[in-house]
Amino acid sequence: MNDAPPRAAATPPAWWRSLQDDVGRFLRSPLEVDGGRFHSPREAAAALHPRVVDDGPGPGAAARLALYHEQYWMRLFHTLQQTFPRAARVTGYFAFNRLAAAHFATSPPRSADLADVGRGFFTRLQAVLDGLLVADARARAPHGVIDARLPSLIDGGDDLDELDDQLRAVRAVLRNVDVPWSMLAQALALDEACRRAFEAPTAPRWTMTPEVIAGVRASRLGVRTAASFSLVRVDWPVEAAAAITPSLPENALANAADADNGPEPPAPSTTRLRAPIHHVIVAREGGVAHGIVDPVFARLLLRMRHSRFDDAVRHIEQQFPPAALAHLQASFDGFAAGAADNGWWVGTTA
Repeated sequence: MNDAPPRAAATPPAWWRSLQDDVGRFLRSPLEVDGGRFHSPREAAAALHPRVVDDGPGPGAAARLALYHEQYWMRLFHTLQQTFPRAARVTGYFAFNRLAAAHFATSPPRSADLADVGRGFFTRLQAVLDGLLVADARARAPHGVIDARLPSLIDGGDDLDELDDQLRAVRAVLRNVDVPWSMLAQALALDEACRRAFEAPTAPRWTMTPEVIAGVRASRLGVRTAASFSLVRVDWPVEAAAAITPSLPENALANAADADNGPEPPAPSTTRLRAPIHHVIVAREGGVAHGIVDPVFARLLLRMRHSRFDDAVRHIEQQFPPAALAHLQASFDGFAAGAADNGWWVGTTA
């Protein structure tokens, strides 16, 4: 048996640490957009050129470094597209990548897990979208839905020079995204709900017995909603947009404005749905569960996160036509059992 103490890890030489730092700064430096395409700036790898041996046939060290730089960002763009597929289709891939570039310039990836690059993207972009509206616009709009198209909300007379670089970049991109404000906001919210649920822990399976359902009906018991639960109202066909499978290769989607790659897939329809769809997202074993509920039970799910059944009934009675209350009373038992079976409700509160 060898009782010798473990060897201490060797300290890398200073030249190696310096090279690593330079390579990291090079990769994180943003690409530039020129002629409708992302490029590695000529000066980005200047610190590395003297340290790279340019031997043998081929395009040369500078071209190889530029390609490596571009491919690093293409992977970031494509990963974020996969995390926010509906938002990417609503904005168009190239515009989405410009939004992504602004996000990464503020919050460069730090994790070894590429899937983490989506954290913070929703919060930052939603804050910009909110900044396009007057303070009470959503409170005054029916159901909080804003039909105004993004370019109309970004006044042509805005002095973008007064904004910081990243906010100016995001607003400049959105000025050319001709879709309703809520169409992008809803697509973004649905993508973020799926992303959060994917990262969330799953709750143990729970069954609502007839006795528990009776207790909830009588408001003796409340229900606990899963921590990963989200409910998102959608008024445009953003889900259908995400389902379109583009025929373009992955790198083309990352650099979609390049004429050599051909056109982007068809843009999603901006025609509003005849009736909204209420999506329920929750973490389940093996992934993310995605369900749809009618407006009455959507309101019930939201209300019962913080209230009991009797309060939810009063609220629905005030907000919906009389038939909605009859629908709720007649269907509640089956809905409650299904909510538990689907993992939306995970227990009771006394």
